Amino acid sequence: MNPIPFAWPEYCKNPSDFAKAMVGMPFICIYKRAYRQFRKEQKERGDIDPAIWASDELECWIRGIVDDILVNEMEWVNTRFLPDDPCDILFFDPTMDLLAAGALMAIQSRFRIDISITDLSRLTYIQLVEFIRKRSNQCF
Repeated sequence: MNPIPFAWPEYCKNPSDFAKAMVGMPFICIYKRAYRQFRKEQKERGDIDPAIWASDELECWIRGIVDDILVNEMEWVNTRFLPDDPCDILFFDPTMDLLAAGALMAIQSRFRIDISITDLSRLTYIQLVEFIRKRSNQCF
């Protein structure tokens, strides 16, 4: 059985006034709590059935590169990502370390595409792979 895609916890969707005031405060911010929760969930994900991904060789190659960028730049614990994982979670960084900026620059550089963090936040992982494939004819 495959795990379910990441989703924002309810406490992030509708934060209290106190939680809103604490954004950016180390060890208090609800978003850092969510960040830790996502990493824990991913670490606990079992093997992902490859059949849920497209078998297209080019898409597999793109996904492999993006997987590596997510692990190396965004500090995910492994490459167990799902097609429906939202990019706003995959590229989420409450640490003030600018991890998302580094990951975005790595994608832009590797695939020679122009994509903004706003564009990225509206996509699921499989949509990101499709976006790269459609716009990055220079790297293939």
